[in-house]
Amino acid sequence: MFLHVCNSWLLAQLLHPLLFILSGYFWSGEPLPLAAFIIIFVFSSIVSMPSLFLGWLFLSIIVYSEYVIPLKFIFWLLTSAALILLTIWILILVIGGLEEEMLRNFLYAIPGIISIWVVSIIRYRKFRKLVDESVYKKNILLDKNESIHEN
Repeated sequence: MFLHVCNSWLLAQLLHPLLFILSGYFWSGEPLPLAAFIIIFVFSSIVSMPSLFLGWLFLSIIVYSEYVIPLKFIFWLLTSAALILLTIWILILVIGGLEEEMLRNFLYAIPGIISIWVVSIIRYRKFRKLVDESVYKKNILLDKNESIHEN
């Protein structure tokens, strides 16, 4: 399960700087230098590391829940977006800033949310396989548990 979250996180980290540079161009009208890609990649990788581990925790809860797979996937998309917003919120609290700009600072989360959603949609088959394998393992454990109680 950690491997699925780690691969999705890494792919999103690669896509995130591109989306961030594009959004910066659309918002300001000026292109960012190519070196910004590396800076954004390194900074966002370090800052989003706690979200990687929280995503792993929440994905294990989502996968083993009793919902249907499409609903689990929607929960995963919402959870990943919430983790990005939480990361931005913590950054705002740590770095500080004007209260008037606080809402505007949350716009920095948009490229990150789009990148993890795009990667999650691309990796939907892997998500389905992960859920199917988890349900299969859960059923095997339940069958073993029932057979122990019958004896």
